[in-house]
Amino acid sequence: MIVEPPIDNEDQVDLLVAQYLQLLEPQRLSIPADNVLKRPVVQQLIYQRMFDEAHVWPIPPPSYRIRVLKILISKLEESISNPDEDEVSDDLMRSYSDLIGCPRLAPFEEARTLSYIRYTAPRGHASQGNHKGQFVITSENRNLILASGTTGFRTWEAALHLGTYLTTPEGRSLIEGKNVVELGSGTGFLSMYCLKCLGARSVTATDRDPALISTIKDCAMQNDPSCNRISADIWEWGTPFQPNRISSSGEPHQSFDVALGADLIYDRDLVPLLSSTLRELFDKHKIKEFILSATLRNPATFETFLKRCEASGLDCRRVNFESPPLESQDGFFHSTNVPIRTYRISNSLLP
Repeated sequence: MIVEPPIDNEDQVDLLVAQYLQLLEPQRLSIPADNVLKRPVVQQLIYQRMFDEAHVWPIPPPSYRIRVLKILISKLEESISNPDEDEVSDDLMRSYSDLIGCPRLAPFEEARTLSYIRYTAPRGHASQGNHKGQFVITSENRNLILASGTTGFRTWEAALHLGTYLTTPEGRSLIEGKNVVELGSGTGFLSMYCLKCLGARSVTATDRDPALISTIKDCAMQNDPSCNRISADIWEWGTPFQPNRISSSGEPHQSFDVALGADLIYDRDLVPLLSSTLRELFDKHKIKEFILSATLRNPATFETFLKRCEASGLDCRRVNFESPPLESQDGFFHSTNVPIRTYRISNSLLP
């Protein structure tokens, strides 16, 4: 019996698994080098961590798995120079065959179907050792842009950028031990990351869409069934916040330390509503700071927001942070083709 040496390139497999479970486009996956990929022990590890339906959860949709397996098998076949010594794993071939033979959703249905997705936290700037193993589960469709009148059924690049910033020592210090509220939570990715991995004392996720609030509550259970430090409530910007959560003193829980928001400024008409909501957060809910991440799809709209903040007595300070390019990321994978900026907004009207 030939005993294989230990895997000395397991980081390559870790990276591939993290990208795959986030449903990164198959063409962008970091496939291990040929001499690593064709090793039986590596192929078995890939099967166990990516395609074994009995042990992998959440497992990507069948159509995505088929696309990834097709690429892997093709690359394996190309890497094999001696068929007597190397071969494609039977488990991988069987998985591909089984998936091809199963009934599939119609493209229209698949485009609207939500799946549980696992986002692995980056570890390159971790403040407390290695972040390997830290992750957040959401329910979304990575290809869905708009559904039921909302853009919230997918996690957008600005949220992943902000999550990457919060992984740094500076970012983590803004969350650890704090009562956090998130505006426009969408999938709830940031809220759950703050609670599960960054040590927030409590987290309140908010959005205007009841379906998103329901999804966030479900995902909170998937991330930590025993946790009672997270709540999700509807908040229509421009109106007072009326949470369902009740504090131990019997009063509504309305005091927070810090607020978060990502990709909130995509429509000029929303700017007055958002700026008035920020004033309420500072004046009524006593936040010290609002952390905002924004993709600059329309710089003029964002400039309108900054001027509105200044006019309402808020000080906006840009954070000197850039996400690494996609090919250098090891978690919270996202494109950096469109500029994403992060701001720390505070109350300049304080005495």
